Amino acid sequence: MTNVNQGDAVRIKTTWKDFNGTLVDPASHSLNIYNPSGVLVVGPVTNPTKLETGIYYYEYDTASDAPLGAWKYVWTAKIGGLDETVAGGFNIVAPIHGWVDSATAADVIAEAGNPEPSELGFADAIAMSAHITTFLLPAAQSAVEQYLHRTYTDSDVPDKVKHVTLCLAALGLGKIRVKKTGLLVRVGDYVTELSSPVIFTPELKEELKDFVLGRTSHISISPYKTREIKERWDEE
Repeated sequence: MTNVNQGDAVRIKTTWKDFNGTLVDPASHSLNIYNPSGVLVVGPVTNPTKLETGIYYYEYDTASDAPLGAWKYVWTAKIGGLDETVAGGFNIVAPIHGWVDSATAADVIAEAGNPEPSELGFADAIAMSAHITTFLLPAAQSAVEQYLHRTYTDSDVPDKVKHVTLCLAALGLGKIRVKKTGLLVRVGDYVTELSSPVIFTPELKEELKDFVLGRTSHISISPYKTREIKERWDEE
């Protein structure tokens, strides 16, 4: 399914053909859109936009507080006196605020090795994606900016910084797996302890070294003169 941010528009497009496979214009349309709870939100839409013969679309502007999850639509058209129905859907997800908004939950999941939602304690893929977009990616951006002592915008963020942020979110997803499974690792011959992966690894910080802003130097001023310091420390 296509992911759509809350507040964005989603275009539902379909093609209509007759029994012979020829594109035709239906005599009528009826399109209904349902939220994840099965409540009818839009419809019936009877006047979709025609692109060309047999090809129509309807653009729906989702609300900024639209319920997250899997939405579905049912589009029925009358062709040759018979009703033809097409069904489909889309996922509404929370938008990512910041310069990581070009990254997607799918990118993070792939970077993390494509774990199954059940491995991490999520009910389904939609719940896992929502956690990534609403928490992991924004948290990763914040951590990177704090480490670099600087902030970026969409227009000036380097690709390498974006990539490290994506990796950081993926490691966060991996830590969820560790907490869920309670992995044990052997230390020496006898001792075992809970594995606790480092999220912001030295390797990731090494990739960011060229982007770290230097800290302001601070000079402490002492009330003692050089001779006084020498005498107090008994220096020669």
